[in-house]
Amino acid sequence: MKKVISIFLMLCLMFSISVPAFAADSDLSIAVDSNDVISLSDPIEPPEIISRGKAPQVTAVDLYGYGWIEGTDHWGVIIKVTGVGNDTRQAYWNDTQLGLDDVSLYGYWLGAGNVAVAFAYLYDCGPITEPGEYTFKTTYTSVNSPYTQKSISVNFTFEEVTSK
Repeated sequence: MKKVISIFLMLCLMFSISVPAFAADSDLSIAVDSNDVISLSDPIEPPEIISRGKAPQVTAVDLYGYGWIEGTDHWGVIIKVTGVGNDTRQAYWNDTQLGLDDVSLYGYWLGAGNVAVAFAYLYDCGPITEPGEYTFKTTYTSVNSPYTQKSISVNFTFEEVTSK
């Protein structure tokens, strides 16, 4: 009987590990307030990272912040990525691909043993020149197998253009 239970548990474990995880896009709509500002002088404090073992899969991509980037007339979006992955140049602002110069690490969070478990990235979407709806979207892919992908799509409605 112990052998049957052991084989059953082993099969359950094997099948649960081998199933890839995919997430549906999360869509958000936000009406923009002219007082929304991203401060570059107060990012998330970066502690020392100690790298250990295999990087964790990307399990979530969430909106962390948004607003006019301090000292510019550019709109910024901050995305929090839980796990270790990259956007593989799949970030778009109104269907225009954002480049490497348009994204920067804004901060990160550590878990047990000083291991980084989440990262915040600031996307510079450029100036907003006229009222309307603007869409930011991106997809992050885990750096390790099974290469989990998580996406986010956020619609921002600008009633008037009054950058800070």
